[in-house]
Amino acid sequence: MPLPLDELILPCNWGELEDRHAIWHTYQAELEGRGYHLMESEAYRTLGKDDGLAPPAAVDPFHPKDEEIFVHLWGPSNMFSQRVMVEWQPSTIICFGIDRYQREVVLKAVPKEDTELKVLRLLSDHPLRADKRNRTIPVLEFVETRHDFVIAIMPYWGTAWKEPACGSMATRIELALKLAETLQFLHENGIAHGDIHPSNIVINHADARDSLDAPKEQDFRLRFSPEYAYIDLGSSHILGPGVSFGHPLSYPPEGIASPEQKAAYEDENATIDLFAADIYNLGKALETELLRAFKDYGESHMPDPREYKRILAGMTSEKPSDRPSAIEVVRLLRNSSNS
Repeated sequence: MPLPLDELILPCNWGELEDRHAIWHTYQAELEGRGYHLMESEAYRTLGKDDGLAPPAAVDPFHPKDEEIFVHLWGPSNMFSQRVMVEWQPSTIICFGIDRYQREVVLKAVPKEDTELKVLRLLSDHPLRADKRNRTIPVLEFVETRHDFVIAIMPYWGTAWKEPACGSMATRIELALKLAETLQFLHENGIAHGDIHPSNIVINHADARDSLDAPKEQDFRLRFSPEYAYIDLGSSHILGPGVSFGHPLSYPPEGIASPEQKAAYEDENATIDLFAADIYNLGKALETELLRAFKDYGESHMPDPREYKRILAGMTSEKPSDRPSAIEVVRLLRNSSNS
């Protein structure tokens, strides 16, 4: 299996910190000065406890306004009730907190020379950020440090994008189409994600585990048109025009990774079609939602899933050359939704 990202690439002068987990303590005061309160802070544990109801969710979650929250909520509640209250366990590179508006944020320390930072900056620049297909989690702020890393601060979205499963083919196709359009956008701009799997897809809706057994007729996606976003570009590549081959820096979990990703990872001289691997990974991720729907609702809950299953089967073909490109997947899904 691939090494954890913490071990893949670390800034050369992180050793100046007493230990790698001390990064967040080292920069806590500076971050607070910018309006960010880390998970261990008193402000995080108490701020907003007695406040009224949370403001409305962002109309455009990829360009949230100050007076909007990042995600839709299951019901009326205040900001404090949505906060993740767990024991302080920061990782080397990721921490959680709230911003000055009490919205949950993710803080990630990214090495300055890492491709991930280059990709995040590229996707944050206009006109790429303005492209409606750019469904990657937006960066609210890049905080420069005196060490060899930059802290990227991003909205915290829900992780239960496939729970409960889609209650109809209409919401399922919308989900798949949005993720496929973003893959098309990334590939058109020479970016391979490299690590697409269910945990690296998020939704602009709060998680609520007590609501996961809702019947298909109560599919929450019918209340509004949810957005989905890719996260974690730590295994991404920036490729030249007309180039799609490269050596995988990592690979997704078992059951999601393509055969060639695992084989090439073990051979430092091997290259694969990274775009085709992205297609495979997305197909397998979408399969997990479909299988969840069959489990929760039964296979008869939708009119006829055969065309959708054929699309996923093509995306997950064993041979990379047999898989459709991202633009072809988008076309197939659009045709499926119109049939």
